[in-house]
Amino acid sequence: MRKHRELDFLAADLAAVEALLASRSEADDPIGFLQYTCRKAAIEEQLQRLSNRPDLHAEIGIFFGGGPLKNAQGINVEFAAEALNDIHDLITTAFATSAANRPADSARADFTDRSNMLLTDVVRGAMGFILEEAIDATNSTATPLRTVLTALVDTLAGIGANDAATSDEAAAALDPGLLTPLTQFFVRLDEHKATLRVVCGSQDIFLDACAVALARRRLQETEIEETGADYAGTLFLLPQSRRFELQANVDGAIVILSGIVGHEAAAQFASQHSPSTPSIDARHVSQQPRTVVINTKMVRDGNRPRRLCYLVRVGEVSAVALDSFQ
Repeated sequence: MRKHRELDFLAADLAAVEALLASRSEADDPIGFLQYTCRKAAIEEQLQRLSNRPDLHAEIGIFFGGGPLKNAQGINVEFAAEALNDIHDLITTAFATSAANRPADSARADFTDRSNMLLTDVVRGAMGFILEEAIDATNSTATPLRTVLTALVDTLAGIGANDAATSDEAAAALDPGLLTPLTQFFVRLDEHKATLRVVCGSQDIFLDACAVALARRRLQETEIEETGADYAGTLFLLPQSRRFELQANVDGAIVILSGIVGHEAAAQFASQHSPSTPSIDARHVSQQPRTVVINTKMVRDGNRPRRLCYLVRVGEVSAVALDSFQ
């Protein structure tokens, strides 16, 4: 969020300098023209450098509009407190249920400590709240909480999307443990006729009152039954659209599973994996059989049952798996 604001400020400065340059010529004002030209080049260099700087720690901006705002005075304090508590519960639950961050012998309290965020700023106007993870200056890769937050924002956007394919993708990525806190959050937003904007790194989503009501209805009508299994087979990927197809041997028969690539698996292809998870070149993934972990979910949205597959993790094929595939 800090990076996003800095980019906005630099973009505004650049627009102002370009307007000044357009109002004069080198012949009429050679000194001023040279100064503004140099200033423009310096801002463009700052923008390029800042754009290339990776977002490594968790930072999110939550902006509320609509019913809870009282003209230009402020926001209903009861709504703000409860909505921020909902956001905290969502982040903590998402972090605790993330397979990448859940050692078998860790207590939930440990996840709460590691997923706590700091309220570092309040933005007036649209009434926004900036939440940040405590920064570790020695960190050179994206923190686990940063990865979890990216997936959570995608889920928020997908749940309120008009497009059925996008909402199906969000449902496939949704952990059953998140269903209750998500429903609670959207019920609160809808009851107060609130709008929601979320900014996290390059992600910038907006849900108006209609999208909030749609998300609430979907969540209240949704039931999820999830099973996870290991498969061995040939994996084909569409990295940009985050889709996969797996040709696997199941009980001696070749079956085809297709679905959505999860964030953890996508991070493997982007070389943003954790030390315990192997990095994989997406261009070569289909050249040999692979062992994969796939979650299969039966999602009932009202009377419409859907079977969704979600690719969790990809590894090298084991000798046992290779024998079974052959």
